[in-house]
Amino acid sequence: MKRISLAFVVIMLVTSVAFGGEPKGRGHDCPDMQMKKGPIFGDVERLKQELGLSDAQVDKIIAINKQYEMMMLDIREKLAPNVIQLKKLLLQDDVDINAVRAKLKEIADLRVELHLLRIQHVIDIEKQLNKEQLNKLRNYKRAEMKKMKKMHPGGDCGPMGPEGPDDGPMM
Repeated sequence: MKRISLAFVVIMLVTSVAFGGEPKGRGHDCPDMQMKKGPIFGDVERLKQELGLSDAQVDKIIAINKQYEMMMLDIREKLAPNVIQLKKLLLQDDVDINAVRAKLKEIADLRVELHLLRIQHVIDIEKQLNKEQLNKLRNYKRAEMKKMKKMHPGGDCGPMGPEGPDDGPMM
């Protein structure tokens, strides 16, 4: 009974960690915060309004979003079977801790790749902005962070949630 309970706890932890890397809207841990649709900078119309983007910039950002969404889906497609394999390893009568360790490392490596893609995604979009637009974006991000801190002082919501930095920048 003790072994089954331990296996269940480990499976729940691993599942939450493994699938924690999927993109989510800002405030995914806080139900009262507004969710954003789509990948980073997914609300291109709002971004266009707030930053004064040209139609050419909007088209380029839409193309970048699509490109990164495909790359992230490729990684998530690799991640899902690894999580299932880990669950199977943990449900065996004799758990091979070395096999579990190896599978956890594979899952962690895939999550690192997802995070790196998110960072590169932002960098590629920011390259489409002029200095004035980039400054507006940074000021907007700062204001949003201040708002979130006021809404959840000392809490674990927002860009620095319990899993570290949010799954992407604030826009």
